[in-house]
Amino acid sequence: MIGGDSANTNMGWSGDTIALLEKMLGRKCHWMICQLHVNELPMRHLIIKLDGPVTPQSGFSGPIGKLLEKVNELEVNFKPVE
Repeated sequence: MIGGDSANTNMGWSGDTIALLEKMLGRKCHWMICQLHVNELPMRHLIIKLDGPVTPQSGFSGPIGKLLEKVNELEVNFKPVE
């Protein structure tokens, strides 16, 4: 079993780290890839589709993304457990 993230240097069928390790071992291995990294690109595309482009300089450009800046200030309606 091999664990890692989905960076290009770790995954692939030719010359990447996991493929080279499998070649050295002489057998295929079970890959455990971090789901946070696997889900990152589809989530990014969904946000762009729903809310507009994201840039390193300005961050989120749409109304949903702009709300993330205030997420810690939002009131939460709950009753504390005593």
